[in-house]
Amino acid sequence: MSSYKAAESKREEFRKYLEKCGVLDNLTKILVALYEEPEKPNNALDFIKQHMTAEFVIEMPSKKSTGLVSEAEEDGSTHLIQCTGVEGDPPCLSWVPTWLPRRLPKGYFDRPFLCGFCSAAVWAKTKTVQPEPQIFSLIGADANEQYGRRDNIRIFGVEEEEGEDVYDQVVKVAEQIGVTIQHNDISVCHRLPSRAGGKKQIIARFVRRETKHLIMRSKHKLKNSSQRIYINDDLTPLRSKIAKALRDLADIKFVNMQNERILVTTTNGDKLSFNNLYELHKWNQRVVSMVCSSHLNL
Repeated sequence: MSSYKAAESKREEFRKYLEKCGVLDNLTKILVALYEEPEKPNNALDFIKQHMTAEFVIEMPSKKSTGLVSEAEEDGSTHLIQCTGVEGDPPCLSWVPTWLPRRLPKGYFDRPFLCGFCSAAVWAKTKTVQPEPQIFSLIGADANEQYGRRDNIRIFGVEEEEGEDVYDQVVKVAEQIGVTIQHNDISVCHRLPSRAGGKKQIIARFVRRETKHLIMRSKHKLKNSSQRIYINDDLTPLRSKIAKALRDLADIKFVNMQNERILVTTTNGDKLSFNNLYELHKWNQRVVSMVCSSHLNL
């Protein structure tokens, strides 16, 4: 009798472990998808294997990561990640709200996830001028938001037609630069409201990131077009404001933001590259702090 209870206890402990890690939830989603599939696959095992490595599986932190991910909310995208903390200090018990895609690149969790207090402490230890904790928290939140826009582009200058299919418009622009795509390559697209009454932008999100990269590599061909059409990354409002503020500086010749990466060319011909806003802040704290303060209405 005692051995039976011990076995039951182990099974219950293992079930709770699978539930906590999200394994049961993901398996349930895959089986529901198989049940709702109109045309059942010949090999159900292959179907499960494909979906185990596709959209239903959310990677958990690698062993190198110090952060822990909480259970996902119902939408499967918003998580709480435990603050990495400051090296040499006691562990931080705070949790950082973070948007996570369903599939994560290798090493994503190796980067630090810091709460506002720990962010300020890191800046103090590097002997830089410590920004306000609100500003540093904003930079971290903006990095997560920009990561969620990695598969998006914005198209400017396309004439709006009555009863148009915006998907067709995106396909036509891609054809102009020699890229062939279909409607099913586009996850979603639509026009954005125009504040000044001009041409409405088109925002498009692609199913595969490779499609977006191919378009961004070929967008320079639009310079030869008779229409004034151009394509940019879908930047967060904060990054757009920072880019504009940098372009307004007398010693800045060129600014380009590629997702989280920032490229700056000075009038002296120096070409600078920053991996994120943290590095840009170290280089020009005045501009970044000024824009962040305005964004937060400080």
